[in-house]
Amino acid sequence: MKIQSKFKDYYDYVEYLYSQEGGDPSNTYVRKELSQPDQPDSSNVYVNVNETERIPEVPTRRDYYGEILPWAFKWCSVCGELYLLVSKISFTPDWRLITEDHPSLRMVHSSHRRWFEEIRMDEIWGVPNKSCVDISRQLQVPVFVIEPTPRFSGLKKSPQVAVSREIPILGKLGFASAIPAEQMYQNISMFMASLRDSPDSVPPVSVSDKDRLVQKGFDAKISFRGKFPRA
Repeated sequence: MKIQSKFKDYYDYVEYLYSQEGGDPSNTYVRKELSQPDQPDSSNVYVNVNETERIPEVPTRRDYYGEILPWAFKWCSVCGELYLLVSKISFTPDWRLITEDHPSLRMVHSSHRRWFEEIRMDEIWGVPNKSCVDISRQLQVPVFVIEPTPRFSGLKKSPQVAVSREIPILGKLGFASAIPAEQMYQNISMFMASLRDSPDSVPPVSVSDKDRLVQKGFDAKISFRGKFPRA
């Protein structure tokens, strides 16, 4: 897999472990901020989800006794699997992958559980979700963050999911201590290939024609007819 990005993540070096030229250009990950032409001023893009498996709600911010906790939560989707992020409530939140020893896990509960049932790690780490795969297929990105306030699209049965325009840096979120770099690179590489080859793939709202050509292995500076650099 070839990575095209203006920023670095912790697994990027794996691309050059076995070749000085880097990964396979026919499987290119264009890692850039998402865009949506009809909502240029929004911090999110909104995606209609057609899968039957809904994205679960994040844990409530209230403890067993109804007191508001000092933490906020949201989901990060990595290759179609959900991972819970947590941050102290702040004007400048510092989102991190939640850990098993995080103090909030002893106090929070999900909305569909009884108050005395604690959340298990397998409910908030690496949770497969078909809707996340559907979103990745539409946006043609393997990694994204879901904002915790989805909108509903009028009479449509499927909700619109709010996805942050900013592509998360997984190393900064703490994924390096959870998933080794080589494994993360391989996971993303295989997932990107599956998105590209899927018959259900649709032109993403976030990727321009030029970027789609790069994802498929073409040099955007070379014309098809004469194969000479464009002026």
